[in-house]
Amino acid sequence: MNPKLNYRGTIHEDSQFNANNVMTKSHISDTSNEAKQVQLDLLRKMTGQERVNKAIAMSATVMRMSKNAIRRRHPEYSEEQVKLRFIELTYGKQLAEDVRQWLDARRQNGTR
Repeated sequence: MNPKLNYRGTIHEDSQFNANNVMTKSHISDTSNEAKQVQLDLLRKMTGQERVNKAIAMSATVMRMSKNAIRRRHPEYSEEQVKLRFIELTYGKQLAEDVRQWLDARRQNGTR
């Protein structure tokens, strides 16, 4: 392998390079190997339920951060608009439009 450096001045053994010597696969990280080992040890000690709970919590955090980013970018959006934009960015325009139409139909029928 022809060694190339990432932004931290290191490369990983499984890094791959295309014909232009551009890294196409890498695991660039700001986490030290020692910290990664501690994280891995902690994960291995968790029960299956604890891992599921951790994954759910992390997913909720990412969703909250995404919605907060939408709010910062569009302070004029209502909470419904924020949620619809999140759906659009995450799941696609078609689903966001289907949800929008469903919400409109519920409002017209007087249901919440």
